[in-house]
Parts: sequence; C-alpha cells; structure tokens
Amino acid sequence: MDKSKKQILEQTTNFVVQEFGMEIDHPQEITEEELRDMLAECVLYWIEHNLEHLFSILYRLDVHEPSVHRAFAPEAVEPANLVIAQLIIDREKEKIRSRQKYSSQNNDDDDGVSRW
Repeated sequence: MDKSKKQILEQTTNFVVQEFGMEIDHPQEITEEELRDMLAECVLYWIEHNLEHLFSILYRLDVHEPSVHRAFAPEAVEPANLVIAQLIIDREKEKIRSRQKYSSQNNDDDDGVSRW
C-alpha cells in the first residue's frame, strides 16, 4: 500500500474510532476490511435497536442516501450492515482526499492574498 493510501486509511480509522466509540488496539495496523467488519457490528446494533439514530448519523456524515436505500432493498446481495459500513468508510476517505487536495492547492497558490 502506498504512503498516501496508508495515510488515508489511518485517518479514516481514527475518525471511525472517535466517531463511533470503537476501541482498536493498533489502529495503524488495521486493514480496511477489518475496519469495515468492526464498523458493521456497530451498524448492525443500530439497525436492530435504533434505526433512527443510524439514519441521523448517516445524514450528518453526508452518506449518499440512494446508496443507503439500495443497501436495505430486499434484492440487495450483501447484508445492509456491511454495505452501510463500507459507505461510511468510503465517504470519510472521500472527504479526506478532498481536504488534502484543496489544502495542497491553497499552499501552492499562496501569494499572501487572503482567499474567500
């Protein structure tokens, strides 16, 4: 795994650990699949016990709503909790890449003038 992908995974793991109150012994060593499986357990709990809370989290994290609906569709191939966990991870990775991209652009364009 290249350095950039590893860094994105570490940041995503840190976000998930903080946001979802998960405990991971060595977060820098976890794979994306392991993270997804652990997060899927949390998602399953919310599906079974507090679906409204799960939808609130997904809305706040700006997870693509049509994808969430497809995860719950009767014809869905994978279990909804696994799909939703992956959607959360993918969305966070997307936000991290976006922040990195615009952060580097701002640093490259810095000519001492304030930007809006």
